[in-house]
Amino acid sequence: MVFLTRTLKIYNLSRLGGFENSEVGRHLKEVGKKASIICIDDRTRLKKGGNRVMEAILENMKKGIIKNIRRRQRNIETPTFEGHVVMMTNDNNTASSEPRLNPPPPPNSRDLRFDQLGIPQEEQDSLRNSGRVVWGAVILNGVNFVAKSIAFLYTGSHSMFAESVHSLADTANQLILAVGIRKSLQIPTADHPYGYHPMRYIAPLISGVGIFCVGCGLSIYHGIEALTETQPELFISPLWAYGILTFSLISESTTLFMAIKVLRDGARRSKLTFRDYVGKNSDPGVIVVLLEDVAAVLGIGIAATCMALSSHYGTHLFDACGSLMIGSLLGAVATFIIRKNTVALVGKSIPRDTLNSINRVIEKDILIRALHDVKATDLGNGVVRYKAEVDVDGRELAKKYIERIDLKDILEEVRAIKNEKDVETFILVHGEGVVDLLGAEVDRIEKELRRNHPKVRHVDLEVL
Repeated sequence: MVFLTRTLKIYNLSRLGGFENSEVGRHLKEVGKKASIICIDDRTRLKKGGNRVMEAILENMKKGIIKNIRRRQRNIETPTFEGHVVMMTNDNNTASSEPRLNPPPPPNSRDLRFDQLGIPQEEQDSLRNSGRVVWGAVILNGVNFVAKSIAFLYTGSHSMFAESVHSLADTANQLILAVGIRKSLQIPTADHPYGYHPMRYIAPLISGVGIFCVGCGLSIYHGIEALTETQPELFISPLWAYGILTFSLISESTTLFMAIKVLRDGARRSKLTFRDYVGKNSDPGVIVVLLEDVAAVLGIGIAATCMALSSHYGTHLFDACGSLMIGSLLGAVATFIIRKNTVALVGKSIPRDTLNSINRVIEKDILIRALHDVKATDLGNGVVRYKAEVDVDGRELAKKYIERIDLKDILEEVRAIKNEKDVETFILVHGEGVVDLLGAEVDRIEKELRRNHPKVRHVDLEVL
């Protein structure tokens, strides 16, 4: 059962044994005398004999003090179960007298958004670093596109055209990545209850298609067109064109080293080699920037070499072949990006060692006999969805129920049974208690799982 007040957090009263004598319990009993609306968990049933707070609520309902009861559905996602809520009361003056318990942080805080999404601290750092790398690449590639376009207009080089198209595609694609990262951090809604985390994979997928169609397609088309020209234009190669390529090499190398540094830091935290981390990394933004920058550095080398050969031998064939080589390089990069993000979008499982570690948290609980049909998928942003069927030990559950009740009272209830109706009432009351306890134990196991594995945000345990 939970009370809602202006400044009070949600508390699960029916599952806090002995709460009546605690500071929270005493405060809630006072709040219960003033509240016009209360909210209860969907498993909670108002009944006599539950505890003193339940009795007080029932009494206040009879007196008309409590006007309304709302049930909070467990399947509605909230930042945390103890999320902050707002309460309506009959007396507006009571708000100032209520003590403030853990006031919520400012709503515009970026850290609050991360907390609401349940993103672990390690993944928050990765997101920030990824954003810096992507925006740095956007700026530098935009400058490179302008410079290379000017060089192409003055030289007529097919390789320089391919490089200018390459920089344009990189700029557009990294803008798409930046939008995808921002979109993935939107708060879940009723239409999208699991959030927008997959946008981190959708954006690179669009980016890969863009590289393939624009970068690869235009470069290869322009190279083939140059090879088939019957009267090729005179090739002009001023020295300043090589200066532009040198500047592009320096700028592309800068963003390349930025991406490598971010990936090395991530590999060090994950205790993996750089190669293994790049292959398993779930941050597509940095991977795309890394691959595009590697292709850009190689492309600049190809363009400079082919321009020099064409200038030395006085033929456009080397330059046209350079355009084809750059286009093929872009096609290979685009294919890798598309494949990697397509696999992630169709529901990629988390690593086996991580899954085994999660399973051990549940299996070691005395209440669980076995796990069946376990599934755990990466939703993006380091958020994991976990689903499993659990075989509950009924005997252990019964022992826990016995610990929560007074056996003397049970004995008196048994002695008071006179007919079948009394038997039915007895079974219904204690059957309901066992079911409520089972729900509480499942909640406890889920909370323990999230505490040990913060990345596991969505947990679905189905009792067999």
